[in-house]
Amino acid sequence: MLWILCIFYLFSLNNCILLNQIQNTIIIGNINQFFVNQTRDQCICHMIEFNESISALNYFSVNQTCQLFSSNNNSIKIQLHLDSLLILINQSLQTNYLYVDATSTTIPEATTTETIRFLSLLLQNDDNINMANTYSCNIPSVNITTINNATVYDLCSNDYLSVDACNNSDIFMKQSLCANTITVHSHNMAHINNVCAIVAASMEAEEQSLVTMDSSLVCPQRTVAIGEDYSQILDICAITEMNITGKDSSLITMNSTCVCPKTTNIETTNQTQVLNISANQIMNIISTQLSKVSVDSSICCAQKTIVHAFDSVQLLGLCATEEMNINGEQSAVITMNSTHICPNQTVINATNDAMMSNICAKNLLSIFATQQSAVNVNSEWVCPQNTMAVGSGHSNISNICAIDQMFIRTTDSAAITMNDTAPCPKILHIQYESSIPITNICHSQVLILTITGNSTVNFNASIKCTTTTVLVASGTTEINDLCTDSILNVTGNDLSTINFDSSSRCPNNTAVFGSNETQILNVGAYSTLTIQVRDAANVTLIETCSCPQNTYIISSSTVPISRICAQNTLQMIANVTVIASETTLISNLCATTRLTVQVANTANVLINPKWPLALYSTTLSQILSNITLSIDLITFIFGIIGCIGNLITFTNRQIRQSSAVFYLLCATISELITILICVLFRLFYDRSGSNLLNESSLFCKFRYYFALTLPTICSYYIFLSILDRYFCISHNAKVRARSQIKIAKRISTLMLILSITIPIHILIFYNIYNNLCQIQPSKNRTSNRRKTFEIKLLKIILIQVFLSILLSLLRFGSFTYRNIVFNIITPTVAHRAAVVFAETLGGSLYFVNYALSFFVSIISIQRNVQSH
Repeated sequence: MLWILCIFYLFSLNNCILLNQIQNTIIIGNINQFFVNQTRDQCICHMIEFNESISALNYFSVNQTCQLFSSNNNSIKIQLHLDSLLILINQSLQTNYLYVDATSTTIPEATTTETIRFLSLLLQNDDNINMANTYSCNIPSVNITTINNATVYDLCSNDYLSVDACNNSDIFMKQSLCANTITVHSHNMAHINNVCAIVAASMEAEEQSLVTMDSSLVCPQRTVAIGEDYSQILDICAITEMNITGKDSSLITMNSTCVCPKTTNIETTNQTQVLNISANQIMNIISTQLSKVSVDSSICCAQKTIVHAFDSVQLLGLCATEEMNINGEQSAVITMNSTHICPNQTVINATNDAMMSNICAKNLLSIFATQQSAVNVNSEWVCPQNTMAVGSGHSNISNICAIDQMFIRTTDSAAITMNDTAPCPKILHIQYESSIPITNICHSQVLILTITGNSTVNFNASIKCTTTTVLVASGTTEINDLCTDSILNVTGNDLSTINFDSSSRCPNNTAVFGSNETQILNVGAYSTLTIQVRDAANVTLIETCSCPQNTYIISSSTVPISRICAQNTLQMIANVTVIASETTLISNLCATTRLTVQVANTANVLINPKWPLALYSTTLSQILSNITLSIDLITFIFGIIGCIGNLITFTNRQIRQSSAVFYLLCATISELITILICVLFRLFYDRSGSNLLNESSLFCKFRYYFALTLPTICSYYIFLSILDRYFCISHNAKVRARSQIKIAKRISTLMLILSITIPIHILIFYNIYNNLCQIQPSKNRTSNRRKTFEIKLLKIILIQVFLSILLSLLRFGSFTYRNIVFNIITPTVAHRAAVVFAETLGGSLYFVNYALSFFVSIISIQRNVQSH
């Protein structure tokens, strides 16, 4: 469409512009404009657009490029050039030509006095030329095309050089001089040697051709290399940016002895080989279809390396100093340089049979492996600070380690092994669901295990025990040789088996929770042992540990717990078998179902004489739970129905403009919210068995905050409705004026803000203390003397309150009787006298209350002294 517009433009001129063209000829002169990928008509349009400054153009049909020239002379220099076209916009320039023969060995005399700004040569059919001798290296722009075994020696230019070689032609660049910019196209077994540039080099080779780069003088700032069809591009280099594209079994190599580019971008496919690549800052690699990429880290490593590998490719010797990101799929083989420094952060994504080896990192190592991929961590390097390994499918992750924290998660049949020669991380968190055993698990300071499915976990018994262990096992999992020094918290479900290392020391504190048919073996503790089991769970105690100081057992399991003992406190609700020997002292022993005691030597076992109260307490607790459940259900159902009824009533158009109705409407909304939040919590959470209230600080704060705030808001609005009725019936007009809907809305908003703000202290002071949701308890224990004083003070207050109620009862009772009865019946004279007597006597006794405080205190203190 552009050439059509240009034709219309021609017709719009006052005078027609005459064009003339000469086939197989080019002009030599000052290039004003240069265009690529243009048709002949488009080039003519460009020339017409610059009518005042452009007089001619060269058009090359081979590569669809055109050169626009400006000239103030009446003579031009032209040269023979096949497959080219010279188009003139002014016929007067055709009068004088200077022809330059491409095969001539000398420059014509007419040209020696003038500087050549552009030289375009076409050599073919065994033509042979020495560029430096025939012309000059001071030509700013040189465009040369060679075909059919043509040969060019000492090709050079001081600015721009364009080379297009094909059909077994040979081109040799002059080694002592590099152009600023060079563009090379090599086709059909052509050879281009000693390519060099100062600013930019673009090399494209195909069809078994060869391009070699001479980096002995200087490397260009930017280099682009594109290889196809078994071609070779060798010894390339760059300072700022390197872009490499390899296709169809091509070979591209970088100069491993030269400077590294800041950024290197590589894209390979179809059995291409790219060797000795490097970068200083960023390296991006995309490799597919059996291609091979080799990194040379002998000079430098990139700060950040990003790799995407697919289809059985090989990536060898990868390295980075800051960040390594590798994505390998479809049988890709990827290795990191095992002799160089590790990056600070490494992220690995492996899938579809990908294999990765010598993986390492300093600070963070993240591995995600799926399907049948395999990732091997370099065991010779120092472990990273933090490691995360996630495996699924049939993946395999081996030799992982960490210094601070390690997170392991597996599913399906994934296998993960830890480096048994590396130090154990401080915190080890494992979520394991794989059917493949996980081995060499070390004992860290803090160990958190969640094992499900058909998993097997084996701990390294040769390494010291963990300090704190939290274990949750379910399914048919099996855990062996687990040991802990300080705190052990174990939860077993289903058919899981947990076996503690019997040769190691017992932890200080142990808590065991078992259900279903779980097996928890060799449990023990030095300080506190807590066991809670149900169903058919089996818990056995280790014989090599001494009795714990305190033992707490709650068991409803059908399997008895044997060899229970304690030194200070023993509390049990279970089927209990107690064995006491030597000088063992067990006191306050009780059980709810069955109690079996064996004693020997001088053992002393004291049964709690009040132990039936435990059964009574349990029964009463069950009755209370059933009653509260019924009440909560009734409250929820009828409360929702009542609130909906109130909402329909109070939003009626006839009454909703009343300020009292508005207060009642607000109260109904607050009642509905209270039922939906507070009552629902009582119905579901309180009976779910969850301990979230004593575990989550946020849930603890808001549970009590809502429980106090929402009912209070409802009470406040009911009080406001009562107060509004007082305003409405008042004799004072100013007071009656306060019973308006607009004032009600303001007061309701203010009351809502106050109701939300007043209990804000609950959000501040309530938290988890001693595994309970409560206000922080006092750290100073109250002395016995202080406790005695507090008890005495409480007794004095209670006695005074009791006497105040007793002495005030006659006065207020008589007042109440008169106000109620005298309004119903007409009292007689005797009746009135009796009431007056009671009121007068009651008034006297009422004020006696204020004279008794001292004497009550003396009597209370004396009774306390006598009791002691």
